[in-house]
Amino acid sequence: MEFRTQDLDPEDWQILVGTWSLDASHTMLPGDEIRGEMTFQWLDGHRLLIQQSHYDHAAIPDAIAVFGVIDD
Repeated sequence: MEFRTQDLDPEDWQILVGTWSLDASHTMLPGDEIRGEMTFQWLDGHRLLIQQSHYDHAAIPDAIAVFGVIDD
């Protein structure tokens, strides 16, 4: 299956918008409970989707990502 960025429709991303609770594990942190939160929100009139994550564990850094589709 080929995945091409030109097939992305930003309207399909609306389902992600909001705040999500996370429960995770990591092979380098065996036995540790990793809890956190991830938020998706629109920027620039629904042209860019911002993802921010925060984990309640000192060994895992916060993160931010920006997703968007470039016209043409």
